[in-house]
Amino acid sequence: MAPRSPPPSPRRPGGVVLRGGRGLSVGLCALLAVLVLAVGYAVLSWWSEGGRSLPPVGYLATLPLVLVAALVLAGAWSVRRTVRGRRASGPHDGLRGFRVLVLCQAAALTGAVVAGWSLAHALVARAGLALQGLGSDAAAALAVTAAGVLLVVAGLVGQSWCRLDEDRTAPPAP
Repeated sequence: MAPRSPPPSPRRPGGVVLRGGRGLSVGLCALLAVLVLAVGYAVLSWWSEGGRSLPPVGYLATLPLVLVAALVLAGAWSVRRTVRGRRASGPHDGLRGFRVLVLCQAAALTGAVVAGWSLAHALVARAGLALQGLGSDAAAALAVTAAGVLLVVAGLVGQSWCRLDEDRTAPPAP
């Protein structure tokens, strides 16, 4: 029977993350966005070429994305203050920091998916942008794409704020 690895320490928010402790990267988020863009463009092109109209997109869809980006940054800022010693830590601060880290990574991945899908929508509906201008679905899809990119940036910045430096937790090497 193989030995079980110990559970992640709640005192180390950076203990278990993707990619061997380094977290998400910009490249991984960009790759996910490009994959969703390719699949979304194929599906939406097939859908619209079949004579069906594209699903509507509105500017209102940007509000939840911007709100989540602000909440992710607020939570990560609190963890950053704790890690830097500017805020008193409580008994569950490590676990809370780990949860905020996972939230930041989920926000970055979600933003990449939203940006890829809405950019695919904007590319398929680009004729409407030329004809209708800012009132078209393509313009609203571009606004949602920008909000998705903002969510990716907020998630990656928040992830970096949740990182523990190894030199603070490990004793100095002789």
